[in-house]
Amino acid sequence: MIPDNPIFAVTGSNGKTTAVLLTKFVLEYQGIKTAVLDNWKGCTAFEKQKERASWDGTSCLLVEAPVEMLRQRRLPTSMFKAAALLNLAAEHPCGTRGKNKSYRLISSFFNELPEGARAILNVDDPQALSLVQDGPYNLITFATDYSNAMVVATNVQYSGLTATFDLQVNGELISLSGQVIMPATCTVYLPMAGRHNISNALLAAIISLLMGVNLQDIGKALSLFPGIRRQLEVVYNGYALIIDDSAQNPAAIRAVLDTVEKLDRRRVIIVHGLSGGSGGEINSQNAMEMAGWLAARPRDSLLVTRSMYHVKNRHRVQLDEEKAFFNTLREKETDFAYFPDLPDVLESALSHAQEDDVVLLLGGPVLNRAQELLIQILGDNFPALVPGAPVPLVKAGFTQGISVNPS
Repeated sequence: MIPDNPIFAVTGSNGKTTAVLLTKFVLEYQGIKTAVLDNWKGCTAFEKQKERASWDGTSCLLVEAPVEMLRQRRLPTSMFKAAALLNLAAEHPCGTRGKNKSYRLISSFFNELPEGARAILNVDDPQALSLVQDGPYNLITFATDYSNAMVVATNVQYSGLTATFDLQVNGELISLSGQVIMPATCTVYLPMAGRHNISNALLAAIISLLMGVNLQDIGKALSLFPGIRRQLEVVYNGYALIIDDSAQNPAAIRAVLDTVEKLDRRRVIIVHGLSGGSGGEINSQNAMEMAGWLAARPRDSLLVTRSMYHVKNRHRVQLDEEKAFFNTLREKETDFAYFPDLPDVLESALSHAQEDDVVLLLGGPVLNRAQELLIQILGDNFPALVPGAPVPLVKAGFTQGISVNPS
């Protein structure tokens, strides 16, 4: 028997929300009612969710565990049946000291797991294993690049914004009910792009296996996943391709750009929303990431906005954040165009997009209303999504301040 309402924690720098929601989809596809806490709102909210799950027929609880949750140290690790680490970013908004503190918090969390708990680590990250010590927990490793991990993705192939791979269980696993899970392989079609999303799928598969789901059923469920809003979401696929992603730190931005590069499109026009409330350091690091991309791809362009009138107060970009971003671009001698308000930057991007270009909406809450505004700008030229539909973009005609490299 699976223990009542097992709780799984997912931590790491990026991908936590996607991994948790992907896991929920796979489990519920198999009829396993799953509760999710994908936005940490403090211990009180967690306890309420946990209590609700205990009486509403929920079979398990998936918890996104940011460093802030670990820092509070108010939740006993004894309540977790498993904890998973997706990745560790090399960058940190508070520099080396903040990064080291985050590492220590994550390490303490895993090393305090109770006897018999599962510690699930993405060993594509070379620092992951260094965070855990020999303990009473059962270690499960997964990877996309390290073939000796216990669960791996092999024969990875990309086609547009989808991926196909073999999900391979290399060694015996023990489910939460004590069932032995034998080595096996299934082929997965994943309607999501990027190696980071394959890692998310591997984690979803491991948790589902621990909950007693058959590997072949996991593969089928993964192929039916409908995606997540603003996670490499295709907004428009016609004359040009418009993709929306909420990446707002360097590692996430790097993962998105690596994925878009594989599309092999003529040119990428990046519309970046500054990261309000994250501080100057993280915005500077974001700028560094995009400067590196543009240096290698001189045909591409960067348009920047702070979305003055289309963002909630708590996400407004502060002057020091804006300055940090722009100063870094200038130091790197990176061309960019700045539009304070969101409609203006969208109109400019659309007016410059040509056939076979990608318009990449890249940023956090500052761009949350971008899709809504795009529909208004495009009007009747914004059809239902039809792959390859030859519908030209509206030429909005707003070019003031723009600096787009000619093709």
